[in-house]
Amino acid sequence: MKDLDYPGVTLSHKNKMNIQALKNDMQQYIDQLTARREWLIGLVKQIPDLEAQLVLQFRYGLFGMSTTKKPWNDMPEVMHYEIQTIYRRHRTGIDYLNEILEKEGVPEWPVGENATSKN
Repeated sequence: MKDLDYPGVTLSHKNKMNIQALKNDMQQYIDQLTARREWLIGLVKQIPDLEAQLVLQFRYGLFGMSTTKKPWNDMPEVMHYEIQTIYRRHRTGIDYLNEILEKEGVPEWPVGENATSKN
């Protein structure tokens, strides 16, 4: 396990294996999160109202390569709308998403042992 050699540090084979297992678990988790994000982006792109779509993309970090959620207070400057209009567009987008999910259903996602209903 050449990639687990650290200058000046000697690790036992067991520790190297534990580190590799942790790396593999983390990569699997990253892959799951990436798949979920791509699925969400696909759902939002099905919304026929492009302005509602854009509000959801900004609000939930689904725009381009960004994963940063845009705070409500920053939305008016970015969208050039009053906050009430942004709230309405958001509600419209959520209504469309609910319709889409009723038709398509929600895929089963593996849930980690530390997951809670608040995730």
